[in-house]
Amino acid sequence: MDDKPVCLFCTRARILIICTIIAGILAFRPEFDFIKNYDLLKIFSWFIGLSVAIIFLWKAYKEYWTKQ
Repeated sequence: MDDKPVCLFCTRARILIICTIIAGILAFRPEFDFIKNYDLLKIFSWFIGLSVAIIFLWKAYKEYWTKQ
């Protein structure tokens, strides 16, 4: 990896863009009617479970099945 110095302008520009997007979403307050039909807690728990399983399998693959 090349150790380039962090561009201060780029970092501030990214933060400003993200803040502008968040402010726009909060200003218009869209109604998310399609979310009412789903159990978000169940979806989130499945996402976390699958993420842990994928990370576990990836680490096992890197540790045991790849040649070093």
